[in-house]
Amino acid sequence: MKLDDFETKFGRELFKKHFEIYLPKKKTNEPVLGTISKKRIRGPQPTKKRKIEGKIYVEEKNKPKLVEQELKDGCEVEDLHKERNIVELFNQQSIEYEPKVEIDPFHPLEQNNVYDTLLKYFHSNILSGKKVKPVLEEDKNCLLATVAACSGLSTIIEGESRSGKSLIMDKLTNVLDSTYSIKICSNKAMFDSSEAINKKHFLYVEEYQQAIEGNTGVKETFKLVTEGKDATSEARGKIKTIDGHITILSTAAKENKKTQNRDVEVSGRFLLLETESSFEKVERIIEYMDGLGDGTRPDISFNLKEFNYLKNKVKSIYLDQEENFENPFRREISKYLPQTKKSIHYRNIFFDLIDGFSLFEKNDRIRKDNDKLITNLSDVYLAYATFHSSYCDALQKLATQSYESMEKDLNALDKQEKKSQLEEEIRMIDESKSKKVDWEEMWNIGYKHMAERNPFLLEQWMSNQTKETNGIKEVRIYNPILRSDFIVCGAKEHGGLEID
Repeated sequence: MKLDDFETKFGRELFKKHFEIYLPKKKTNEPVLGTISKKRIRGPQPTKKRKIEGKIYVEEKNKPKLVEQELKDGCEVEDLHKERNIVELFNQQSIEYEPKVEIDPFHPLEQNNVYDTLLKYFHSNILSGKKVKPVLEEDKNCLLATVAACSGLSTIIEGESRSGKSLIMDKLTNVLDSTYSIKICSNKAMFDSSEAINKKHFLYVEEYQQAIEGNTGVKETFKLVTEGKDATSEARGKIKTIDGHITILSTAAKENKKTQNRDVEVSGRFLLLETESSFEKVERIIEYMDGLGDGTRPDISFNLKEFNYLKNKVKSIYLDQEENFENPFRREISKYLPQTKKSIHYRNIFFDLIDGFSLFEKNDRIRKDNDKLITNLSDVYLAYATFHSSYCDALQKLATQSYESMEKDLNALDKQEKKSQLEEEIRMIDESKSKKVDWEEMWNIGYKHMAERNPFLLEQWMSNQTKETNGIKEVRIYNPILRSDFIVCGAKEHGGLEID
């Protein structure tokens, strides 16, 4: 037998069956041997099986079992010998073939990308067939809280009662496999559970202010752990430790006076997010829920396959904390970040979030010298679009709280000086908050950086960020909040990428 004998649909199916590869179609109009009849022959259909690739479950397609007796009635005799000889033939001949495309275990399911899948999870009112509460009108906080947690950033979501802060954290920790939750937090309760906590990646303290109020031990533990340091406690001669690798997640109610007068030194070590509280938000949520109730709005169902995908995606990111990054846009985006006395930590948080967005789409980022991931413009854009406003608000609150905490102990002269400094910081923050980013110029700066420092990676880096429109490649960024593309510029201006 010759390889040409397998240039039929039947032959190619046999190759696929035995080797999970596709035999290329022969570019010829000449008839070939072994033509199968028009009648489709299939044997008994096996039930679907599940196999594990890595740690991801993948559905295996039903494969037809060809039965010799049935083949005799529907195929030429020569076809009967093909399956028996195919292994021997494949081993004897050196051939070129198109390999089967590997399944990307983190390929988004049905949605445009991983962020769409993530937001669908938060929006869902049915999870794996069971009714759950949806998170509505808080897409930015849902994205940020997830990316922040996966980046190892301790986070507090604060807001008015019933504004959705606990619901966001509850749904987030549900998708974070490695979470230890504490409802009533005391130093003793925390260290008594230290062994169980250290086996996890996340510690969820359900009410931040209640946990630290009057508990100096808890406060000191939070300070150390948020700095990446181990915290220890000794009782009855036995030393217990909470590892510094733990990421702390919590919520805080704004109505609580303790929250309003919280310890600036501790809260300043967290990423602070705030839920929206407005009549317009309440009105939109009520209208939506009424629509679900009367059937005019469809349920949003998040099935088990999607849920397992999302959990594995998230897990792959928070377990991957050893990546290094090169950000071609860092100097330019830094111009839009206010430089206050307490801004250094929050600047680090901002750039950690950019890195986090890069990790969420790691497979589409290029690597430099097998050492660094190169940041895409979309990573910077998403961090800015979702976090910059919260970044500015948090700096303003920290500056105000810092002044108020020392005001009563200052003399008149020092008080005036500190107040002037506070007013200047607030002015800088407001100016930064209102300043619009020139994203085309941002792209130009990043392009020049890549052309000078990484010329051999430039073409691939650009290709990963451009889409073709009317024969021209444009730099586009997908905004998952708006579910639309943001066009930065036409990439043909840089490198002549106009398509023939």
